[in-house]
Amino acid sequence: MGNRLAKAKDEWSRMRNSSGFRNLLLFLLFVIIAALFWVVMAMNDAAQVNLDVNVRIVGKPDSLTFINLPPAKVHVTVRDKGTSLIRSAFARNPVVQFNFSEYAADGVLKLSASDIYSALRTRFGQGAQLTSLSVDSIKLTYTALPPKTVPVEIESNLSAALGYIVESNLTPSRKFVKVYSTSQVQLDTLQRVHTIVIRKSNLSKTTNFKTTFQPISGVRIVPSSIVVTVPVEALVSKQMKVEVQPVNVPEGENISLFPSMVTVDAFVPMSRFNDVWEGMVLQVDYNDIVASSGVKRLPVKIVDTPKFVLDAKVTPSAVEYILVK
Repeated sequence: MGNRLAKAKDEWSRMRNSSGFRNLLLFLLFVIIAALFWVVMAMNDAAQVNLDVNVRIVGKPDSLTFINLPPAKVHVTVRDKGTSLIRSAFARNPVVQFNFSEYAADGVLKLSASDIYSALRTRFGQGAQLTSLSVDSIKLTYTALPPKTVPVEIESNLSAALGYIVESNLTPSRKFVKVYSTSQVQLDTLQRVHTIVIRKSNLSKTTNFKTTFQPISGVRIVPSSIVVTVPVEALVSKQMKVEVQPVNVPEGENISLFPSMVTVDAFVPMSRFNDVWEGMVLQVDYNDIVASSGVKRLPVKIVDTPKFVLDAKVTPSAVEYILVK
């Protein structure tokens, strides 16, 4: 191993001291110099680049609130020398600022196209040409009125996959939000805000939806969006014995039913399997005796069920009766 290493070192020394190796190094040096000259020449040529510039409104008093927010960025197409564009392109988070006090008056902040253009020219230098802007003007309203806290109303159109159920108690990440307006009358009359309708079908698991609010002219809602949790549960089969109630029995008569309790088969959410079925109403109607043409059985009717009980069916579907006068 030591001999092979010594031979390799001797071979490298002979190669390094050879005229061919020196010629190769000289060639590579000229290539690097030529490449540098090419880059410098290219950077002096005019070029065009698209940039996103952050917009900042500075100097706004904390007591004032914008109703509509300024754009976070302005998309700009700039034509300039390559060296200048490289500095602009690689500048970290390029920003253009506007002083609130210079452009705001009577509840409105206005930035004209010339105002935006001038600020961008200052940012990129007088030699830069701005060939296009994503906005031609900015108009922002603001208010000094304190906000009002109002409840959130969730609007939805949801359905579950077969064998599942969407529970009715949708849970918002915030039950109340703040609303700002330039009109005190509008704040006084505004009682709640509504979400954009959440639409989804074939849900088979609990899902979170990020949603915004239905816009209200002249109003800003904070926060502008919330997360709504839609609980979805699997349905399970359950049986329950329920008493049958006779109705429309004439005064002075009684009716005895056999059986007086029937079995109700239904589907319920898994979490409510042990809940009592309060509000389950089964009835037989005395007036059906005439319609039954002497048959001593009356059909059992499901009059009402708890909201969480689905697809209820009774067994038997009809019961025998005896009239007692």
